[in-house]
Amino acid sequence: MFLIESTAPLYGAKHLLGLLMMLILSAAYLVPLVIYRNRLTSANKRLILQLTILAMWGLEIFKFILLLRTYGNIPLGEFPYALCSTPLYLFPFVAFGKSKLAEYLKPSAFVVGLLAGTITLLYPSNVLGDTTSWFSFTQELFPLRSFIYHTIMILFAINMLLSGIYRPKKGDLIKAILVLLVLASIAIILNALIPNADFFMLGMGYGSPFAFLIDISKVLYIAVMVGIALVVITLVYLPFELKKKAS
Repeated sequence: MFLIESTAPLYGAKHLLGLLMMLILSAAYLVPLVIYRNRLTSANKRLILQLTILAMWGLEIFKFILLLRTYGNIPLGEFPYALCSTPLYLFPFVAFGKSKLAEYLKPSAFVVGLLAGTITLLYPSNVLGDTTSWFSFTQELFPLRSFIYHTIMILFAINMLLSGIYRPKKGDLIKAILVLLVLASIAIILNALIPNADFFMLGMGYGSPFAFLIDISKVLYIAVMVGIALVVITLVYLPFELKKKAS
């Protein structure tokens, strides 16, 4: 999110407390799913995923309300096309869709939800806020909303597996990479058209540990960011690819 410059220390008291709160939220979501897993019908499991993505859209709308209340407008750079915004478009295909397109998008939805959500919570360099406490809610609504949003991203991805709606298989790596490369290409175009935009962190590099590369070469920075993403995605899917090849 472009309007927040985090100054709270990573892995300080605020960050650790935030992670603890998200663990509690995760337990409240996942434990009942595990306990009643065999009692839930396929329709019940799909309904839970549908309610989960609706909650994410509710948090996104809440963000827009906060922006209007705080700044009086919604900057173009806040258009929901950050990497962590793509689940808003991918998850509905998983939760509501049963088409071939929905099946094709499941790998990218899973990997973005799991990895982008986890990385953001573990390295919230641009969402942690500028105070050291969670209890100043007039200032902390943006960071708190962001922590909850990214936690729900992870929970949705995990529930894709628990519900049986998605099972990683051979070929999913290529599907995930192709979809994300298309989305990243669109982000690069939008960053070029919208001043100070940082969609997919490929524009200004807000919060990226590799932002210093922009001073050397913007192309180099984008190549490094995309390359790292491809390596991480490959590591997630490689066990499934190797397992299928060996069988």
